[in-house]
Amino acid sequence: DVTLFKYIPVGAGLGGGSSDAGAILRAYALGHPEVVSLALKLGADVPFFLAPRVSYRAGVGEIDAGSVRLPKLWALLLFPRAPLLTAQVFRAFAGPLTPGFAVANPPQVFKTLNELKPWLKNDLEETACRLSRESQQARSLLTAVGAKAVVMSGSGPTMVGLFEGRAEGRRAVRLLGEQKTKYWIRLLWVLQNEDG
Repeated sequence: DVTLFKYIPVGAGLGGGSSDAGAILRAYALGHPEVVSLALKLGADVPFFLAPRVSYRAGVGEIDAGSVRLPKLWALLLFPRAPLLTAQVFRAFAGPLTPGFAVANPPQVFKTLNELKPWLKNDLEETACRLSRESQQARSLLTAVGAKAVVMSGSGPTMVGLFEGRAEGRRAVRLLGEQKTKYWIRLLWVLQNEDG
């Protein structure tokens, strides 16, 4: 028997269910030769959570295409307390898709947030914002409280504001204080890979 204590909201586009599945597979089946194909059957982003780290992914997420080093960052997550279903977003998505990283040839190391900003794009964001007015508002709020970059997580509706320092992130959380009933708010340090 396995008991899960969930801290990531359902329907937030934060990979909560996929990370749960990946954690269970890591604990019980990581050495199994079929673990990646089993993870992929559970969900396109579950293979990432078999060895989670900042990386480029290929295929539908099952192919690890190399680590990425980021500058020190703080991420402020703003989840409107109105879930958005992944299937709903994909049904409404009409394209186009941004060329994959194999075509775009992005760097393996980002030294500053300004270097990273041009690569922060989520093709589903426009569709999710069309379906969720709350996502549009979350984006605007993060910009208003000083986020240096804002991008949607997964299939939404959570928006992620990036800050270069903890003090700036904490200031933004204070400014968003009155929004706590409307949004789930978390400030997180962006974990680096072992070599970074």
